[in-house]
Amino acid sequence: MRTTDRMAKMLIFCVDSEHAADTRQAMANANADIGRQHADYVVRIVADEHERGRAMLERFQDEESSLPVVVTTARLLTTGVDIPTLHTVVLFRPIRSMVEFKQIIGRGSRLAPDFDKHTFEIIDFTGATVLFEDPEFDGPADVEVEDVIDDRGQVVDEAEMREPEPAGDEDRDEDAADVVVPPNARKLYVDDSDVYLTDRVTDRLHLVEYRDYVAQVVRRLFPTPAGLRRRWREAPTRAEVAEELRQRGVDLDELSERARLPDADAFDVLVHVAWNEPVLTRAERARRVRRDHGEFFRGFQPEAREVLDLLLERYAEHGVDDLADLRALELEPVNELGGVVEIARRFGNSDRLHRAVAALQRMLYAA
Repeated sequence: MRTTDRMAKMLIFCVDSEHAADTRQAMANANADIGRQHADYVVRIVADEHERGRAMLERFQDEESSLPVVVTTARLLTTGVDIPTLHTVVLFRPIRSMVEFKQIIGRGSRLAPDFDKHTFEIIDFTGATVLFEDPEFDGPADVEVEDVIDDRGQVVDEAEMREPEPAGDEDRDEDAADVVVPPNARKLYVDDSDVYLTDRVTDRLHLVEYRDYVAQVVRRLFPTPAGLRRRWREAPTRAEVAEELRQRGVDLDELSERARLPDADAFDVLVHVAWNEPVLTRAERARRVRRDHGEFFRGFQPEAREVLDLLLERYAEHGVDDLADLRALELEPVNELGGVVEIARRFGNSDRLHRAVAALQRMLYAA
């Protein structure tokens, strides 16, 4: 604005009302010299502004009114608002809906030649303008101008004009939709830190970026695979590990899906991503237990060994979680042997059953 026209109207789309308030304050601080002359140079217009907000909106829409100049908002001004003299649209929140993107861009696309408004600019902080390349829009731009800027936003390299490369179908997100915030979701405030996003928060990261992030998290928590294995062998500490990862944005089911390793144990997926270790499937781990721990199985009566075999089958198919709390005893194929009480009798009592299942889990991760 300082290098163009500080009185050219600008509309900034923020994440929510609070973000719009913070952004309004930041813009007011950055333009304090004009703010001392014009109290309404920067304003926030959101749903809960009521009468004052409506009054400010009418002034912002008025072609003859010079104030306010900078307006921050969330969703209130995405549709049904005509601002002919708007010169700049700022995208300061993720937008994944083509419909909403068109509506937001439409706020600035009307020309007003009587007021010397023949073009408008989009400043995109979130990558939303990639939607211009979607065939559902008007096709790719005829010409793109690319500037290189420094940390202060100053141009450090001359503009390069080029024809845009056509976007391939593989770059499209067929299921793109606006972000849905679950009820009672936590709002995170981040300052002077590296931020890593997953698709549950904003936009989907490329697989390589997500893997790099997971690898950093795992190695930070566990410097070696052996350290992770020690905590993974026991059900209580395994649950703690899963929770520590979840708090850092790593969901084990999602990681297996994105790494395309649905048949692997979550432990093997983690060590593969973090240390590039070979991946074992759950079926291979179950076979190893039977092969390397024959003496353990021979220590039980045949009817008890049958239960352990079926538990390994259940693990190979569905994973270790059912073994941790013995839910597997109530699920196929183990429940075909009877109820929990009947199954416990095969081991003598429930304590021996619990000890046997705990030992089985430790053997699964012995190597």
